[in-house]
Amino acid sequence: MHGGLVVADEIQTGMGRPGTHFWAFQTMGVIPDIITAGKPMGSGYPIAAVITSRRIANSLSAVYNNYHCSPVAAAMGLSVLDIIHSERLMNNAVVLGEQFMSLLKELRTRHIYIGDVRGLGLIIGVDIVCGRDSKKPSPELAEKISYR
Repeated sequence: MHGGLVVADEIQTGMGRPGTHFWAFQTMGVIPDIITAGKPMGSGYPIAAVITSRRIANSLSAVYNNYHCSPVAAAMGLSVLDIIHSERLMNNAVVLGEQFMSLLKELRTRHIYIGDVRGLGLIIGVDIVCGRDSKKPSPELAEKISYR
């Protein structure tokens, strides 16, 4: 190949949020060399992970060797996985995501500052623009909206 690595940053998008897949990268048909995961893993408890092949991990161990997990963090991570499964949260992400997208698209018909609405499950993006015709991003308006 060309010597590069593919890194899937799943810190915001993983753990079933797409609804159809556990990891968002799976929806794109790629196999990353490294996966980073974090925030949703502990449901508020500080836990994160870097997932990679043994070959890559072994090459890093000469430089950095700090692989450990406390029993409390491990228990939190397992509990989160159990809840995702037992409460069918991935299915819930699909259902709620479809409802939310539908409402946002309806809202777009009434507000010229909503340029586009797109997403997958509960990973949703809304373009805030200067006007429907220009599609020019409006970071100032987006900031005002985010603070309200």
